[in-house]
Amino acid sequence: MDIEATLTEWEDGCDLVISADVPVDRATVWNYVTDPDSASQWFAPWSRDDDVVTFDFDGEQLTGEIIGSEDERFFLLELPFGRVGLSVRGETPESTRVTVTHTFATYEEAAHTVPEIGPVWDTHLRALLTELGVENVDIDEDSQARMYANLTVEEL
Repeated sequence: MDIEATLTEWEDGCDLVISADVPVDRATVWNYVTDPDSASQWFAPWSRDDDVVTFDFDGEQLTGEIIGSEDERFFLLELPFGRVGLSVRGETPESTRVTVTHTFATYEEAAHTVPEIGPVWDTHLRALLTELGVENVDIDEDSQARMYANLTVEEL
């Protein structure tokens, strides 16, 4: 299972984009992402109060605001460390593209942060893929670290 990662600079920032194709329909993927019980298996338990989402990482809470969403398509969160989105796109009825996007204010911020945060998002995406029944998603830590340390920006 290949996971693709790119770093794209645009007029209002720089995006780390991590994607994978999953041989599962979009509704199933969306349920694993948005159901608190399912999400706790690959990310963290969470609760929602209106547009505020609180994740519980073994007693440490992380709170963010939902700033955009469309059912079975995407959600966008403003978190203390940046803007993060997750989208699901059904390429075919049996295949879904899952994409995590982390937006940074500048390329310099992204270049400094991506070697640390890239492997974290990558690991969570691989955990989601495993929960969805995808095999061969493991990667050794050194290869994963190199993948994100060596990303270069793709300009629009």
